[in-house]
Amino acid sequence: MSATINAANFLMLSVFGIAAVGYLLGRVTIKGISLGTAGVFVIALIYGAFFGTHFNSKFVIEEINYASQALKIIENLGLVFFVTSVGFIAGPNFFKNMKHNFKSYVLLGVVIILSGGITAVLCLLVGRAIEAGQPGYDPNQLTAMISGLLAGSLTSTPAFSATKEAVAAQYQDAVTVGYGIAYLFGVIGVVLFVQLMPRVVHADLDEERRKLRMWKQATLPSSRESCWSLTISASRPLLLRLCSAFCWAR
Repeated sequence: MSATINAANFLMLSVFGIAAVGYLLGRVTIKGISLGTAGVFVIALIYGAFFGTHFNSKFVIEEINYASQALKIIENLGLVFFVTSVGFIAGPNFFKNMKHNFKSYVLLGVVIILSGGITAVLCLLVGRAIEAGQPGYDPNQLTAMISGLLAGSLTSTPAFSATKEAVAAQYQDAVTVGYGIAYLFGVIGVVLFVQLMPRVVHADLDEERRKLRMWKQATLPSSRESCWSLTISASRPLLLRLCSAFCWAR
């Protein structure tokens, strides 16, 4: 019992420590550029690379390693919190925005998914052609890793979880490795692109924000009321605070 409690405490300390340090790293701004929440992922990668063995040793109880089960719980909780927060943020204006920009959103989504899927298939075919006949070559492992690369390149955490559930247990690590490699470049690439592109096109962000506020006032006059009604109906204090903060920050 004592070993189990110590392992759980160590797990919570590691998770919140990584989140805190990663958040601080994301807040560091150099010439107007910062990593944002991607800093948490960077710190998690560094922690896993240098302290992964020590981390796993903390979950050996009666000669059985429970590290994968513990991390599975954290993964599921993180996914639930992630999709819940996306729903709360996007929910109030989701259908109104879809009504105004339905064709653009659908077309953009289809193009991104198809381009990523086609690229993944091409990489799989090239990989099989190169690796075929090599000692230790496992086509299923290659497929699992490229599936992880696809999920990571699209920065899709739900796709990552679905991929891990779809493959056999011995190939889940390959999915994780592929996801980690692509997700790092996907997140940092998007963050840098969003922050650098306004400078490249010489956009006035203050003027763009003013235009956006005017557009929202003209097309979405009741967004605050709908958001506030969602806040009132929330059941948990934390979610209440999150909804209120989002509503009145707009």
